[in-house]
Amino acid sequence: VMDGLIHELVHVCVANAGEVVLPLWLNEGLAVYYAGQYRFAQEAPGYVRGKTFLPTLRELADSDIFDQEHGYALSYTIVEFMIREYGKEKIRRFIKEYPDYFALGVRSEMEFENAWHDYLRNQYVDPAPLPQWLAHREDLFQATLSPNPVSDYANLEFFAAGDDDFILRV
Repeated sequence: VMDGLIHELVHVCVANAGEVVLPLWLNEGLAVYYAGQYRFAQEAPGYVRGKTFLPTLRELADSDIFDQEHGYALSYTIVEFMIREYGKEKIRRFIKEYPDYFALGVRSEMEFENAWHDYLRNQYVDPAPLPQWLAHREDLFQATLSPNPVSDYANLEFFAAGDDDFILRV
């Protein structure tokens, strides 16, 4: 209930922040992100992995396409990308100056869209392996948790059986 209330309050704040109506992808993306509705991001990997062509920002501005193309999940990833890549201050400026993409430090909507698509592919389809995992492929817990607090309470073993297969023994 609380995250739904925060979601709607973000819409009110966004509506009063600028002089233009923001596109659906940005309006909803800000709302789901700042309401902490992370569950939407959980839909993104399966959706993105199955797509040859990712939707454009213009397509996500259309409410029918937004609903068909997992718009809430993708909008969450757009705002997540914006925060990581450009920072909150540039996002505030972008909201006030929309559709001026120079506010984010990019030349055009197309440049921004291409960078977001790259982010989706890298973060949600083929995330980079942890550096520790590359160094210690045989034991993920040893590689990522050193010293290992888990081993004090449980016997956990993680084995890579191949590039796409793994075994977790508890």
